[in-house]
Amino acid sequence: MNSRTSLDKSSHATGLALAVIFLAGAILDIIYILLVHDFDVVRALTHPYTILCFIMAVGLYLSSRIPKLVWLQPFVFAFGSPLAIFDDPGSIYGAGFLSMATLLMFRLGYFRKKAALKFTGLILFFFTCEILGATIGRRSLVTGVMPVFFVTVFLLLLYFSYEEKLMVYLKEPKPRLSLTDKGFTPLETAYVFAIIEGKSAKEIAYEMKVTESTARNNISRAFHKLGLSDRHEFTILSMKYEIVA
Repeated sequence: MNSRTSLDKSSHATGLALAVIFLAGAILDIIYILLVHDFDVVRALTHPYTILCFIMAVGLYLSSRIPKLVWLQPFVFAFGSPLAIFDDPGSIYGAGFLSMATLLMFRLGYFRKKAALKFTGLILFFFTCEILGATIGRRSLVTGVMPVFFVTVFLLLLYFSYEEKLMVYLKEPKPRLSLTDKGFTPLETAYVFAIIEGKSAKEIAYEMKVTESTARNNISRAFHKLGLSDRHEFTILSMKYEIVA
């Protein structure tokens, strides 16, 4: 399985799950409005949040069915952010939508190049929407500025604290390399995973209850099956592939 196929499957699952969630949100919003406003069907179906949830559900569903439309996943959240802000600048929905859009952009590799510039542009977009929302709603500018401040701090803290983990989790998955397909026995596979854990030949020999020379011979045999000559080449291979049994 190559990285593109893995990403497509992951995006399909993400898009489908989010589409179901927002469809459920639209239905719950309709039910709530019907109960509160004496079963006013027109009001329930035309409420801004109901329409927004339906639009987002459709966009996310399309992104799960058509690989070329995977960009719709961050777009629908970026689209939903200003709509929620204009309805209520102090609401958490606008900030939440922007945060989710940012995480999905990370996942699709949007920030691999010129990350600082793109991140700044995203924050300026959010800031502009908040100020416009506060102005249109005739509210204090503090109402619009504070969500921007907290979202900016949240995203920066998330990025700088967990940058390595985020990039490993959100980037395109590595292609898998199956040891079974390479003809490895269970014992040889155990040696490979011990090497992945960074254990020395002496440590492996102690765990396997064999002599150090036997451990070194088995390690060399494993490298030979992978077409490698030493640990350095194995390290490079493990960076390119997800090694599985």
